Amino acid sequence: MKAIIDFSKNIGKIKPINGVSNGPACHNVDLSEYFKESFIPMVRLHNRDEFSNYRRYMIDVSIIFENFDASEYDETNYRFEHTDRLILAADNCEAEIIYCLSESIDHLIGDKCSNPPKKLDKWCRICLQIIKHYNDGWANGYRLGIKYWEIWNEPEGHITEDNQILWSDGTFDQILKLYKKASQMIKEYDNSLKVGGLSFMYNDFAVEPFLKYCNKNKLSVDFLSFHHYASDLNMLEREAKEARSLLDKYGYEKAEIILSEWAIMYLENDDGTYWDFTSNPIHQNDNNKLYENQKSNLGASFISAFLTKLNDLPIDKSILYDFDPDNNLCPLFNKYYEPQKAYYAFREYGAMLNDSYSRAYATIDKGYIIASTGNHINTVIYSSFREKRADIDFIFPRLAHKNKLKVYLIDDEHMFDLIEDIEIVDCESLELDVKENSVLVFKFE
Repeated sequence: MKAIIDFSKNIGKIKPINGVSNGPACHNVDLSEYFKESFIPMVRLHNRDEFSNYRRYMIDVSIIFENFDASEYDETNYRFEHTDRLILAADNCEAEIIYCLSESIDHLIGDKCSNPPKKLDKWCRICLQIIKHYNDGWANGYRLGIKYWEIWNEPEGHITEDNQILWSDGTFDQILKLYKKASQMIKEYDNSLKVGGLSFMYNDFAVEPFLKYCNKNKLSVDFLSFHHYASDLNMLEREAKEARSLLDKYGYEKAEIILSEWAIMYLENDDGTYWDFTSNPIHQNDNNKLYENQKSNLGASFISAFLTKLNDLPIDKSILYDFDPDNNLCPLFNKYYEPQKAYYAFREYGAMLNDSYSRAYATIDKGYIIASTGNHINTVIYSSFREKRADIDFIFPRLAHKNKLKVYLIDDEHMFDLIEDIEIVDCESLELDVKENSVLVFKFE
C-alpha cells in the first residue's frame, strides 16, 4: 500500500477542531502545562463537577444562582468563585470559551436540577447577569469578551435504565420557548455575541423542528451544536452534511456547526467484532474495558482518525469530552493525571495546527492521513484506526529545504516513541510495517 504526501500542493488550512470540554483547572491540580503544549484553541464549559463526591456542578445556572426566588439583580445572590477559577484558567491558556447556559445531567437523584426553569423570563435574566459578570465586570467580574453562549444541553434526552434524566418533566415546546427568550434577550443586550444550541444528543429528530421554529420566529442561530458518541466515522459524515443542509434550508447559511461533545464509546470484543453505544448494549461490567480502550493505542488511533476526518467535513469546531482526568470519559490522562497514549495523539494534532500555514496534499487507500506545511516543521499524521496490519510505502516528493526526518509511533508497544531519525534525500520514501490501531507522526525539519 502506498501513501503519497506532497508538501508543494496547498489544499487549504488545518482546522482548529481540537477543543476540549472543561479546561486546565481540574480539582486541585493545574494541567495548564499539558493544555498549552497541546495548543488547545477552545474550551466548552458544561457538566463540570468540581467535587465529584458532592456533585457540586460549577457551571450550572442553578449552582451559580442557588435561590431561584431571590433577586437576580443582587450580586450577593450569586456564587461565581468556583466558576471564575475554571474560566480564568482557560483564559490564561488563551483558549476561546463556549459557555453552556444549562444544567448538568443528575446521575444521582434524577430530578434535582434538570427540570425546566419555573419562570423562563427570570432564568434568562439570570443568564444575562452571568454574561455581564464575565464580559462587563458586573459583580466584581471580568471583561473577557466571551463570544459563544450556548443554550441548554441535550434537551431531547430521556430517562435511561441507569436513571439519567436530561430534561425531566418537560416538553420540547418548553425548550423552544426557552431558546427564544434567551437568544432574544442576549442579542438585545449585545448583538455581537454568538448564541446557539441546543447541544443535541446527536444530529437527530429534534434538530429540524428547532431550526424550523427559529426560522418561523426570526430567531438568531449563530451556531448549531450537537454531540457524537460513536466510533462510526461514516455516521459522523452523514450527520455533519445533514446539519449543514438543514441550516442552509432554514436560512442559516452563515451559522457555524459545533460538535460540542465527542468521544469514542467503543469496545472491541475478543472475537474481533466492534461495539458502539449507539448500536449495541453495553453492560456495566464492560465499562472498565471501554474506559481503558479510550486511553490506549486504540483510543489514540481513533482521535487521530476523528480529527483528520473532521477536516473534510462541514464542522467548524469540535470539543473532545473530557479533559478532566477524574471523569471516566477522559481519554487523555489516567487517574493520577499522567498522560496516556491518546494524549500524545491529541497533542500532536495541536502541535501540527500551531505551526501550520497550509494543509498539504496527502492520500492513502486505507486509514486516515493528514499533512501540514509548517513555518518550521512539515508534519504528517497517519492513523490505522480499524485497518489491518500492512506494509505502507510513504512517499514524499519535493521536500525542499528540509534536511531531517523523524518518525514517532504509537501502538500497542510504543508510547509516542522515536522509531526513525534519518537524513533526507530527494524523493525520499520510507516503508513501514504498520499495525492496526496505530498512529505515525512524521516530522520534517
